[in-house]
Amino acid sequence: MFLRFSILIVNVLALYEGGKGVLQLLGKLPSGNVVFALTGSFSNPGPYGGLLAILIAILGAFSFGENSRRRKFDKFLVVISSVSCFVCLAILPATMSRAALLSLGLASIVFGFREMNLRQWIFDNKFISIILTILLLLFTSGFFFLKKDSAIGRFHIWNMEVRAIAQKPLTGHGRGTLLGVYGETQAEYFAEKERPEIISRVAGCPEYAFNEYLKIGVEYGLPAMSGVIVVIGLLIAVLLNLHSPFAYGLIALCVFSFFSYPLSAVDIQSPAEKNWRSVRYLVTFRLYEDAVDNLYPMYDELCGDF
Repeated sequence: MFLRFSILIVNVLALYEGGKGVLQLLGKLPSGNVVFALTGSFSNPGPYGGLLAILIAILGAFSFGENSRRRKFDKFLVVISSVSCFVCLAILPATMSRAALLSLGLASIVFGFREMNLRQWIFDNKFISIILTILLLLFTSGFFFLKKDSAIGRFHIWNMEVRAIAQKPLTGHGRGTLLGVYGETQAEYFAEKERPEIISRVAGCPEYAFNEYLKIGVEYGLPAMSGVIVVIGLLIAVLLNLHSPFAYGLIALCVFSFFSYPLSAVDIQSPAEKNWRSVRYLVTFRLYEDAVDNLYPMYDELCGDF
């Protein structure tokens, strides 16, 4: 009953977010960002794509896994899970989130080996397996070159975060210090010597770590980061042993967390912080005077928040 109730909640969330994405693409609902047509309940299509990938992994594993084992589960729940999975899967490519597609792909591969006897199928169809592997590699390479600067920028961010961890590997720099430490580390990095032009082009001031594990390492140190990884690994192992569909959702979340910021995307913000995040886009459009006029009244409140 607990599993059925949990899957029902996931279905409600999947239909809500999938339906919202469809309406945003059709222009019936506004997105959370003027730059993107599709963001779901988020301000960026990246986290939205990650959420869809996690929901698809859970519902897909529930639908196909229970059918393959022929357990006496509610047929209605299996059907509605399949529909919800299809809706989310149809909208996922529109997010253009490579991390989401990769996380869903890896979760699906684990599901195939654990529940669908994929190992035997590969052994029986070696030639087809080789062709599919080549196509998958080409597809992955295409995603890299599709947004090459973005991918290189992500590697640069990780490089700076690893350097920051190396400065205080045991204790970290403290909670909420990531962005400040990142800026100092990047300044030192470019002051050391001249860097390649492409690195200078993609370097900037990111709002997020784009790697939840490295964020923990920067703020709390390597012991905390290692502990989190071990706990998550054990939890995945337990869920896989129980044949729980949530194991594959957790795998998708863990993979997505390596490339994006799912935990930071749901961070609770004060009203002043929300106003600041909406006003700062004025700077992007070089509306500096308007930005100052809007930001100055927030100064005292923001100082109190931070």
